[in-house]
Order: sequence, then structure tokens, then C-alpha cells
Amino acid sequence: MKGQKAKIVLLLIISLIAWTSFSCSQSSDSDDMKTSDKKKEVELRTDIESLLTMDEIEEVLGELLDEPEEASDVEMLKGEKAIIYPVKNEESMKMVEIAIVEGQGSDEDARLEDARKIFDKKLAEAEQVEAVPDLGDDAFQAKPESPVSGLTILSGDVVLTITVLGDNHAEDYEGEKVLAPKMLERM
Repeated sequence: MKGQKAKIVLLLIISLIAWTSFSCSQSSDSDDMKTSDKKKEVELRTDIESLLTMDEIEEVLGELLDEPEEASDVEMLKGEKAIIYPVKNEESMKMVEIAIVEGQGSDEDARLEDARKIFDKKLAEAEQVEAVPDLGDDAFQAKPESPVSGLTILSGDVVLTITVLGDNHAEDYEGEKVLAPKMLERM
């Protein structure tokens, strides 16, 4: 009986070690952030759909919106979630996309560091950018000739990107700058 209890305790300890090792290996590694596994459910601390109202987006786009859709056909970073707000007019290609990824780690410092790495990676991928002062901790807006689009903001341990796709790049830029502070207020 005594030997059997020892075996059970040993198995529990081994299970705990294995579970802890697995959990630690699942933390974000910003050097390998790309993923094509869209089925992996990400639990965000921020409710992405509460960051903007449909009315605010419609005002910027100048058209009525259809219901938001989860963006699942675009390449995203590991842990990133995105939603798209398309317009109701099927002949129009206008839309707004909001993407969010939160820094991962066991404590606040680790999450802040991870978010900074994610932001820096997005900045390097953008190539052609314009710094946007006084927005979050750091922000940049991708220029039209950049391989990526949108206004990307680092705010604490969260990296947020808003992209307005309309008929005019200058108006899209301004729309991103109008919507971004509203999103930051609600985070």
C-alpha cells in the first residue's frame, strides 16, 4: 500500500512537470510569430468588437455597414485576432479592419516586452511608414507603397492595427487617425 501511494505521488509529480513544461513552451516567441493555424482559438483580454461602434465606422466610410466578420483568410501573427467591417453596398470595396494582438508572458514586464517585439516586427515588415506622435506608447502609419497597410499602435501590452480601405488613400489615412484614439479610450 505504501509503495502504491509513492507511485501515485510520483505520477502526479511527473504529470505536473510535463504540464508545466508544455504550458511554458506555449508562450509567445516573437521570432516565430507567424501562424497559419486559424482554428487555434485565442482568448483576448480585450473585446475587439467593443473598440468602435458601427456608427463611428459608418461616419468615416460614408456608407452603411454590414455585420462584422472575423478575419480568417488573412495571414496573422500568432495570437492575433482581426475583424472586418464591410459595407452593405456589394459594389463597394470599402471596409475597416481591426486587428489586435496582446503580448504574452507570465508577468506584466514580459507582456510589455513581447508587445514591443511584436510592434517592432510589424514596423520592420511595413518598410514605408510615417511615425504618428501622441498616439499610444508608439505608433506608425503604413504608406500606400508599403507591403502592409493601416495604422499600428503599441499601447501597453497590446498592439492594435486599424486599416481603412476606401476610395482615397488620404481619406483612409485620416479615417484611421480619427478612429484610433476612440479605440484607445475603450481599451
